[in-house]
Amino acid sequence: MMSKLSSVNVNLLKRCLFFNPQAYSSYESRRFVSGYEIVDHTYDAVIVGAGGAGLRAAMGLVEAGFKTAVVTKLFPTRSHTVAAQGGVNAALGNMEPDDWRWHFYDTVKGSDWLGDQDAIHYMCREAPRAVLELENYGMPFSRTKEGKIYQRAFGGQSLDYGRGGQAHRTCCVADRTGHSMLHTLYGRTLAYDCKYFIEYLALDLLMNKNRCVGVIAWNLEDGKLHRFHSNNTILATGGYGRAYFSCTSAHTCTGDGTAMVSRAGLPNADMEFVQFHPTGIYGAGCLITEGVRGEGGYLINSKGERFMERYAPNAKDLASRDVVSRAMAIEIREGRGVGAQKDHIYLQLHHLPANLIHDRLPGIAETAHIFAGVDCTKEPIPVLPTVHYNMGGIPTNHTAQVLTFKPGSGDQIIQGLYAAGETAAHSVHGANRLGANSLLDLVIFGRACALTIAKTCKPGEKFPDLPANAGERSVANLDKLRQANGTITVADLRLKMQKTMQEHASVFRTGEVLQEGCKKMEGIYKQLENVKLSDRGLIWNTDLVEAIELQNLMLNAVQTINCAEARKESRGAHAREDFKQRIDEFDYSKPLDGQTKLPFEKHWRKHSMVWMDEVTGRTRIEYRPVIDKTLDKAEVDWVQPKLSRVWVEKESVKVYRSLPLKPLSRAWGKVNSMEIPTILRRPLLGAYVRYYKCNLNEAVVDDLRAYPSLQDFFRRAIRPDLRPIADVSLVSPADGVVQWCGKISDGVLSQIKGITYHINDFFGQVEIPGIDFEEKMTSLYSCVIYLAPGDYHGFHSPVDWNVTFRRHIAGNLLSVGQRIVQRVSNLYCLNERVHLIGHWLHGFFSMCAVGATNVGSINIVFEEDLKTNKKGMRHGSLSDLSYSPGYDTEKGRKMGDFRLGSSVVLIFEAPADFHFSVSSGQRIKYGEMLGDINSQAYNLESSDVRTRKLHLQSQAHRTAYAAYYAQFEEYRREEMNEQRPSSFAAKSKQKISSKNANDILNHWLQINRPDLYAFSMLRKQLIQLEYDVNKWPVSLRMCCS
Repeated sequence: MMSKLSSVNVNLLKRCLFFNPQAYSSYESRRFVSGYEIVDHTYDAVIVGAGGAGLRAAMGLVEAGFKTAVVTKLFPTRSHTVAAQGGVNAALGNMEPDDWRWHFYDTVKGSDWLGDQDAIHYMCREAPRAVLELENYGMPFSRTKEGKIYQRAFGGQSLDYGRGGQAHRTCCVADRTGHSMLHTLYGRTLAYDCKYFIEYLALDLLMNKNRCVGVIAWNLEDGKLHRFHSNNTILATGGYGRAYFSCTSAHTCTGDGTAMVSRAGLPNADMEFVQFHPTGIYGAGCLITEGVRGEGGYLINSKGERFMERYAPNAKDLASRDVVSRAMAIEIREGRGVGAQKDHIYLQLHHLPANLIHDRLPGIAETAHIFAGVDCTKEPIPVLPTVHYNMGGIPTNHTAQVLTFKPGSGDQIIQGLYAAGETAAHSVHGANRLGANSLLDLVIFGRACALTIAKTCKPGEKFPDLPANAGERSVANLDKLRQANGTITVADLRLKMQKTMQEHASVFRTGEVLQEGCKKMEGIYKQLENVKLSDRGLIWNTDLVEAIELQNLMLNAVQTINCAEARKESRGAHAREDFKQRIDEFDYSKPLDGQTKLPFEKHWRKHSMVWMDEVTGRTRIEYRPVIDKTLDKAEVDWVQPKLSRVWVEKESVKVYRSLPLKPLSRAWGKVNSMEIPTILRRPLLGAYVRYYKCNLNEAVVDDLRAYPSLQDFFRRAIRPDLRPIADVSLVSPADGVVQWCGKISDGVLSQIKGITYHINDFFGQVEIPGIDFEEKMTSLYSCVIYLAPGDYHGFHSPVDWNVTFRRHIAGNLLSVGQRIVQRVSNLYCLNERVHLIGHWLHGFFSMCAVGATNVGSINIVFEEDLKTNKKGMRHGSLSDLSYSPGYDTEKGRKMGDFRLGSSVVLIFEAPADFHFSVSSGQRIKYGEMLGDINSQAYNLESSDVRTRKLHLQSQAHRTAYAAYYAQFEEYRREEMNEQRPSSFAAKSKQKISSKNANDILNHWLQINRPDLYAFSMLRKQLIQLEYDVNKWPVSLRMCCS
């Protein structure tokens, strides 16, 4: 913004500025009649901005021998990079196996397929090297116990192209990663001959036609103007978050670089994409890093609900930032916000151990205390979506060279001009940046600037000519602003702009609101002509600094809101309520065969390129194609756009899930564990038996008076002679109805015909150690068995196998009855479940007990400490336990039980000739044939194989069993002598006789010590085996001694 000066002043300035810059040394100055003193410098490269990107570029250039200057309006370590908390992404694989290609996939997906895949390829491939380079420079990363760089979980990061669960890819220095990076890089540059011009405000680029030849800057300390004549100019000035009222950006984030490019007649790209970070402190805007949620924190509404489960059932609170921000906005808009005005949300982390918070999130605890007044180890932090990052900026290619675009001609490189960091749009972030990719962007493309310059230029090369009027417009604008004497202050006009942007270009946007915002911004922009300054000086004139920064912010704000109004779709951070769908060249939710590609002007998978007339404030928008090709197809191929597979609940299911089913189930568990008076047992339990048609003839004890409670009756022992275990490869684990059995296709399982769920959802979206489902996908089978209330409620081992891992997933307790299963998609991924995972003779094997409404708890016989359906368990939380060396169990062994009806899900690997012998809807009992392998090789087991399977119990079990047996014998003798009643008999309320003694003991052990019961069964089997005992392991020989 500037008006024409008088012809006298213009001619004077032309005469003053007309000189040959190469005739002057770097520090020779000249005073002019107009009162401005110009200092000229010549450098091979000049960098504007001393944040992470600028410092990394400077380091690379001085290492390569280039005479380099860094111009910065702040001391380098005060640059906004210092505020970055969470970390920097790199597929190092320190927490679990990882691959940069998976990082590439996540970044493309996170960009909502607006990112240029060649640049994303370059960034993700170079990420591990860049992080290790920082480590070698001395950056003090947090460490694992093994001494490796610690990596935390962050939103939008997954393993195995989205199929392997949450990735831990974010390298961090507690919650002060940006601070550490900035100090490390600054310290490193001081080892070289790099010249810093600190507290110099860059005003404009110096252009010679289509080539950049330097910058002009104002020294705030002495008021002099400096022209930096250079072969190469790098812009690393950061974003323009201060165009909004509420933002996490520092007050110095005023979009200086993008504004300078606009005034040079060049375009900016994708300015409509502004990221709102979900967790800025309410009322202050200070950032609460996503790493808080990566460490286990979560968002709750006024009802105490973890509402992200409704919007992103899999990723939950670690969904991408645009998804979480919109979910929070919806919760607030629908009246579920917190606080007196119900206008914000709580971020809860006080459920985490206090020492974890202080070790890994010390800065967060301090920030929450200072700016929110809360102790985050005891109370939640009030948060609100806040402007955090600008995906748009100066368009560049993957080598960081600035581009312009002409329809029909395509991309054209602006010689001598580079950009890196938030001020640039490479475009690796597309429509939405993934958390912790920003610090990666800085170091990767700051380095890319240096590498490209070193490849195309040599130190000391002849400079291009500096135009005779270079800097004239900048000096004229500065002079005009100094003398400005309008009616509105800079602060008042800036506030009007910020509130307009906050109200009209926020998380949710509509055409009507955006159009109104465009008109308002047009009027506000014109008021720059009426601005008023009170300080006329040139030395430390902060009023003048803020006026220049306001001009820069205005250019950015106008471009942002006009580009947002022009884009008639929703993509990434740009969410239009009147155009809710993403509009690509194909409908990627359907097969592409037979589809016709939409013309370029009809779809929106394209970059917006916006030019602006700084005098009139009018914008012109063109569109540039997205780059889908990678740098090398042999390394990684492009990722085709697709619509995310997100399960959307029906309203009826939402109502169903909102019922207090878990408290009811806990109450039911307490009721059925209450002891029934002996006199009432037969009538009460008898009514249950008759109603559900239970077969008491199968029970070890058929006298109902022997069952003190309903719980004991549910867990009644079944006579083993009535349940022979079929001599086949796979038997039924439980009594019940087969709901589904068959082969798994593309990772999709069936809970009943036509109703499906995904294997990754079922196992909790977190990798299971040593299991790669993608490799096994073609050989996996599944079977679902429903246990009705009248069925025997134990579940047994269906094969001989070794259990190595247990995963407990807290969840809902929805009914698994036929009618519900047929209506609720993803039901088995919503309910509480206990996965037992291991290997059998043919590979992977797992058995899952799925909790249901009328289940008090799930019991596992060999893990007494496992507690399910307990108050305070966070929905979706995982509890993992590895068994070392593993728990061997044979076919038919009891594994656990339910309190009432539920389901058992088997997922296992089998040869191609495996077949199920049952069909959906068929009733089956445990031990009966479920499936078999056609070949006879399975039955030809060696004694070594059988011995390995039976290597089960320890010396401790043998000793414990002997002690119980001795005690039991003593009680039995005493009772027979009528000296005193047996405690065993008291438990079962039965008279012990020589005929039922073993049954009573086994029944008592099955209920109270299931591990010893299993041991006694094993002992009997071992004695009956006819193999050479001398070949058995020592522990097995001791069992039979």
